[in-house]
Amino acid sequence: MNRTKRNNVNHNPWYIQVLSFFGSALAGGFFISFLAILDLLESGWINMLLGLVGILTTSYLSFTLKTETRESRDPILLSFFLQSYAIFLLGLDDVLDPSFTTFLSINILLQFVFYFIFLNSLNKFFVIINGFISLLFLLNEFHLYLIYPFLGGILALFVVYFSKSENKIQDDPYLFYSIVNCFLGLYLFPHILSLQIKTEIYLSYFLLLPAIYYLSIELFPKLTREKAFLILALVFVLFLPLVEAPGILASSIVFVIGLSNKSFFLTNLARLALIGYFCTLYYQMETTLLYKSYFMLGSGSLFVLTYIGWNIYDKQNQS
Repeated sequence: MNRTKRNNVNHNPWYIQVLSFFGSALAGGFFISFLAILDLLESGWINMLLGLVGILTTSYLSFTLKTETRESRDPILLSFFLQSYAIFLLGLDDVLDPSFTTFLSINILLQFVFYFIFLNSLNKFFVIINGFISLLFLLNEFHLYLIYPFLGGILALFVVYFSKSENKIQDDPYLFYSIVNCFLGLYLFPHILSLQIKTEIYLSYFLLLPAIYYLSIELFPKLTREKAFLILALVFVLFLPLVEAPGILASSIVFVIGLSNKSFFLTNLARLALIGYFCTLYYQMETTLLYKSYFMLGSGSLFVLTYIGWNIYDKQNQS
């Protein structure tokens, strides 16, 4: 498929596609409820068959869609594809009754297959995130916690590399944003499962350094000394006390990338992630409420001052 041609006809904003997805998901939900009322979803084999038919049908339509209509039809196909896949998994669980690790392994394998058979970019966004979450749970089942920081380092390098060229993001934005979301969510996973993995958390900082170094090589030559100083001050002053919260450093990497590329989406996504990680750190700190308040106030003020300073130097350079 000619990517250039596809980009030329792609005019609808991403949020229009998201609204189309949720609209079709609501319609599909009513259809599934209708099947359930008629007791057509009681058999595991029937669920597998219905799900497989839905998966194959949406995959075929994805391949046969014309470029001019793909953008408006993709969210609808994705919605019915995900619902068909959910029905298929319900049937698979009922028929085979697999263990949790087997179920996760099957899901990861299927996501890998779906990534290549489905041309919908929005579908690839969900496929990558779904497969990544299953991978994290699978690693947790086998207690392979040491792989978490290595995954973070690899994802950080991917995020920095893809953010170098704005054209790469425009070619496949869903691929880039799915990697960013996986990167930001990775460090929240141990908190969700209440894992006590101090060594792996400390190792995360060292494995994020290559991405920071790579980012500095690409970014600092384009910046003034004042901006470079602001970034370095943010890293050294803020993150030394936050050694147990690598998610804050990961979110800050995305925040800097968003500012340098003037990306509204990345900047605000990083802000949400920072708020989430700061709140998590606040409730996990074993100290007095007064110290927590001082700590959060100081950290938040540093971010605000860095952001204000960045904008001031931007205006000075433009004038």
